[in-house]
Amino acid sequence: MTHPDSPASDARRLTELEDTARRYEALVKEAPTGIVRIDRHGIIQDINPFALSLLGYTHEAIIGRNVACLMASSMGHQHDDFLARYLAGGAPRIVGIGREVEARHRNGQPIPVHLAVSVLHDPQGEVSEFLGILTDLSEVHAARQAIVRERSLLRAILDGSKDPI
Repeated sequence: MTHPDSPASDARRLTELEDTARRYEALVKEAPTGIVRIDRHGIIQDINPFALSLLGYTHEAIIGRNVACLMASSMGHQHDDFLARYLAGGAPRIVGIGREVEARHRNGQPIPVHLAVSVLHDPQGEVSEFLGILTDLSEVHAARQAIVRERSLLRAILDGSKDPI
């Protein structure tokens, strides 16, 4: 039997931690959703490949920038205020709630996304980072627009008909 504090036990724990770290890294890198990690000041610390592709950035071009650059200007200008209010104990607007927002592609094009934000705490219980999970809603929005167009066309046909069925 291996003693809990023996070198063999330490090696086993280290291997387990390394395996866990590899699994989480693979999960984040291969996730079919965007993941953005920011510090408590709104500065992007990390971003996964899906988010980079969705938003049109390279890793090098986005790390260290304020996350507001990824938001529609109407929300981006207010982001630092939202963050400060939340850290001061204010009611969350997205943290732990999630909602539909407009992200901004590097080329300026708006991208409809569902944004869910989680808070990460340090060992003392203080907020250290935030994780933003972005789900691309472009296809959902395109389908909604197609339905609206079809309904408008149907309404126009019915309104223009002398004898609607």
